Amino acid sequence: MVMTKRHYYKKEIVFTIFIGLSGEIQFKLEQLLQNPTLRIVNVDGKSYRELDFWTLENGFFTNISTEQVKNGASRNSES
Repeated sequence: MVMTKRHYYKKEIVFTIFIGLSGEIQFKLEQLLQNPTLRIVNVDGKSYRELDFWTLENGFFTNISTEQVKNGASRNSES
């Protein structure tokens, strides 16, 4: 089977541990090991704009509530 670029990059991403702005990103069986709250940012040249937050459970949302912070939902989105 010939490996396409898409398959190659997917394999490389899935088997790599990343340390990013949201913390550690690691996969097991093609699923995220952590369940982070990610901050979506639009980067354009030297400027950026913070957009929304995203979680697997809730999808996209604009504000993190106090209750979500107490439950640790924002622990990986802090810089």
